[in-house]
Amino acid sequence: QLAVQSPQIYAPSVSFVELRFSFKDDNNHPLTLSRTDVTFYDFDASRSGNVRECIAALGASSTILPPQSTLEPINVRQLSAYTHPHPVELDELTRTRPYETALCGTDSGVGADNPTNPSTLTALERSRAVMYSFEQTNHFDVIFAVKREVPATQCCGPRNSRILLFSGYSDILGIPLCPY
Repeated sequence: QLAVQSPQIYAPSVSFVELRFSFKDDNNHPLTLSRTDVTFYDFDASRSGNVRECIAALGASSTILPPQSTLEPINVRQLSAYTHPHPVELDELTRTRPYETALCGTDSGVGADNPTNPSTLTALERSRAVMYSFEQTNHFDVIFAVKREVPATQCCGPRNSRILLFSGYSDILGIPLCPY
């Protein structure tokens, strides 16, 4: 079960989720945008390093990381090793859709270091963020995954929930907001 509290998604004890972000006009018809930017924040790891938050985007025209990024690119198929209880479902998803690279957090973090404003990110907040650009689209898909280096029974309990934070364009590169 997911709870959406814009602009965050609370995912208790989930291993992965594929999310579709759709753009609609006032009549609920698909609305094609010439370009949109979406930033995802706070990809970090547990203190032990056994749990890492990861993201992969489908159809992005560009992936923007800050110079001091702490996110590690991995092949998206590496996510499924310990996505208990659904490794087969994630394997099938990554085989049938053209996801290729995931980005995973490497630094340990706590809830108190989450960003609060996309226009005034700290160096730490920038280092744990990624911005994707999408062109000529009315939707995009992302996989949000928790990569476990050990089985969930050895590292994780109900208190190990993850929060996916996102916004539109951000100052991930220290560039003033709204470049258009």
